[in-house]
Amino acid sequence: MMISKISTSKLAKARGLVAKNLFNELAEAGYITHENKEWQLTDIGKAAQGEYKQSSQFGQYIVWPETLEIITAPSFDGKKLSATQISSHFKLSSQKINQILDELGWINKAVKGWKVSQSGSRLGGIQKEDSRTGIPYVVWDETVLKNSSLQHSVNEFTGVNAEVKSTDNSVSNFRQKFEAKHRSADGHYVRSKAEMLIDNWLYMAGIVSTLFL
Repeated sequence: MMISKISTSKLAKARGLVAKNLFNELAEAGYITHENKEWQLTDIGKAAQGEYKQSSQFGQYIVWPETLEIITAPSFDGKKLSATQISSHFKLSSQKINQILDELGWINKAVKGWKVSQSGSRLGGIQKEDSRTGIPYVVWDETVLKNSSLQHSVNEFTGVNAEVKSTDNSVSNFRQKFEAKHRSADGHYVRSKAEMLIDNWLYMAGIVSTLFL
C-alpha cells in the first residue's frame, strides 16, 4: 500500500501550524538538521519515513507521511549542557569530549559541527544550531555527567584505570625479574649488595627503612 506523503509546509498547514514552527519541532525531535542553509534528514527522520523529493522549481525538499507522529526526545527537568560545559566538568577540552561522544555513537560529525544520533536522542541529546553561523551542535541534560558509559570512556581516555593496572603490573614484573636474595642486618631481603650496604647503614644509624620492602 502506497503511503501518501506531503511536504513539511503542507503538513504544517494541514495541522494548523506555521511552517517555521513545524520545522523547529522536527529539528528539536532530531528528525532533521539544518546544514549548508538546507534542511537535511537525520537517521531518525528517515526511520520515520521522511524522504527527499526533487522539484524543478524548488529543488530538493523533504516529504513526510500525512500521519507522521513526531516523537520528541525525553523531557528532563535539569539544565542543558554543551560540550564545553561537559568538558569543564571532566577537565578535558571540548574537542576531546566530542570525540568521546562520537565514539560512543551519540553524535555524528557534520560538515561543520555535530549532529545528534538516534542513540544520543534517546539519552536526552537535543539538536541545536548557532543562530549566527548555522553550525549544528548538541546539548545534553546534566544527568549525562553520571552516565556510566561516558564516565568509563573518559577514564579510559585519561588513563585512570590503565594507570592503576599498569602500576600494579610494573611492580609485579619488577619483583619477579629482580628477586630479593641479599639479607641485610635488620632482616630485610634486598636485591643487590649496594641496597644491602645502604640498608645496613640506615639500620646502624637508627633509621627505620621501608625502601627495600
